[in-house]
Amino acid sequence: MLQSRILHTPDAPALPVLSQAIATEHFVLTSGQVGIDPDTGTVPESFTDEVRQAFRNLREVLRAGDCSMADVVRTFCVLTDAAQLAEFNDEYVNWFPGDKPARTTIVSGLVGSFRFEIEATALRNAA
Repeated sequence: MLQSRILHTPDAPALPVLSQAIATEHFVLTSGQVGIDPDTGTVPESFTDEVRQAFRNLREVLRAGDCSMADVVRTFCVLTDAAQLAEFNDEYVNWFPGDKPARTTIVSGLVGSFRFEIEATALRNAA
């Protein structure tokens, strides 16, 4: 039987209605991460800074599962404005400078005033 555990870190925002991530023996599956600063509860004004904060939050959630950005094999990204795709891609490659994970990117509405959300699947002990 597949065993899993809920991951939590105070270094990324959390909501009481979901887990930040679930870890199994082989994978860490994150919930969507948005650009909220976990210390201040604020969202940056610029789109790039919001994306960057969401990636920081993703990195911290992955760390809670003993993974890094280098362990990510798949991402699912949501933007609210297709016109910001190039700006998003410029930031994305900073977080995945080598081989890129498989990725799906859609344009859709998000809850609240968020303009970006990312979730990831990472391989545990991938090194």
